[in-house]
Amino acid sequence: MTKTELAKAVIKKYGEQNQAYKMIEEGAELTAALCRLKIGQFVQDHVAEEMADCYLVLNQMDTIFGKITEKEERLLDNIKDSISIMSVIGDTQSWLSDFMHEEFDTKRLKECFYFFRKKLNELSAKIGEEKVNAWIERKSERMIHRLENS
Repeated sequence: MTKTELAKAVIKKYGEQNQAYKMIEEGAELTAALCRLKIGQFVQDHVAEEMADCYLVLNQMDTIFGKITEKEERLLDNIKDSISIMSVIGDTQSWLSDFMHEEFDTKRLKECFYFFRKKLNELSAKIGEEKVNAWIERKSERMIHRLENS
């Protein structure tokens, strides 16, 4: 099953709104893991696991809201972004909460997802892409198993 097929199956089973809440939840869990890593309470593997959850739910958000265009991506890449991943997570959570109330800007939300993924990619390079990809694979398999057995 491709990542797009998996995202569509999860959304079909749980619904768009539930998965938007899941994005907020997974962002919060990654933020907590990063904070705990900074103070020495977690190891990088736990952060990699939380990152995998965020990647998987971001794929679902792309399915729900669509991706930004290549032109928009080029414009966003020209922005000097020294913003932290935690700030990007906070922005994403804020814009998603507007979606919950049906008063949201889809374009701005897609930009948040773009920057979130960009920051995850940067963090993945530091933590170890192999670790993150291994977690994505495990979690994808678990999702497929849950979908097949429900």
